Amino acid sequence: TVIDAVGHGSDGEHVVGQRFPIDPPFGLVAMAWRDDAAVDRWLRGVTPRLTRADIDQYRQVLADVRARGYGAWRFDEAHASLHDRVAGILASLEPTAKVARQLTNLMTMVTLRSITRTLEKDLPATEFVVLPIFGRTGQPEYQIEIHIRRPDALTLDELNIALTNAQDELAPGASAH
Repeated sequence: TVIDAVGHGSDGEHVVGQRFPIDPPFGLVAMAWRDDAAVDRWLRGVTPRLTRADIDQYRQVLADVRARGYGAWRFDEAHASLHDRVAGILASLEPTAKVARQLTNLMTMVTLRSITRTLEKDLPATEFVVLPIFGRTGQPEYQIEIHIRRPDALTLDELNIALTNAQDELAPGASAH
């Protein structure tokens, strides 16, 4: 559930109170620290069922996220025309908010690519990172999605320092400033 939204809201996609599905690709950061049995139940519980290749790909992304400590994504440019067409259809049909969200989620599932593993070379293509905020149990209690406006002007060290500072500030028990 979105509890707050700060900054540029050009697409209206993140509305306070909105619930997000936890099916992949959503929820990858939240699930990256779960045990193998929980991850297996999660991946096998998706409807429609994921293929073996999909499951293997998501397991790799989960491992990448856990190793790096956060996830990084970009949208696949090869699907830009599909995205534009769906956006045009949505605009002409004036669908309900629910239908618009469902189609937006579907487009995200089709076009979203994790670059967590290859961030050293793909940082300039990064559109956003998802940072887990861990609770007292060592599991992510919530996460923040940070859109990167000018990734070409950012170094990986600067990004890592900023994300570590954000985690430290937002973790339960962190001192209030």
